[in-house]
Amino acid sequence: MVGIAEGGIRETIADGVNGFLVDPEAKKIARAVKRLLDSPSLARQMGAQAMARVQRNWNVGGCVDRLEAMLQAESSGVDNEIVEAER
Repeated sequence: MVGIAEGGIRETIADGVNGFLVDPEAKKIARAVKRLLDSPSLARQMGAQAMARVQRNWNVGGCVDRLEAMLQAESSGVDNEIVEAER
């Protein structure tokens, strides 16, 4: 994988492990793609690492767990605000 080193892409791609993070410049993107095209074994290895990372971190269960934790944390704050407002 080759991704632009911005935003949420950095949460999925670990530079040099499961892909390459590059600046949004055509020459840098092309250089990273060429590196993968020139080394099929590296591309396969990084692809396997990428798939494992996505399956581990971005499966439905994991996403639901993270969303539920976030909502519980937010609702705790709201509950406290309501109690304070009622006083």
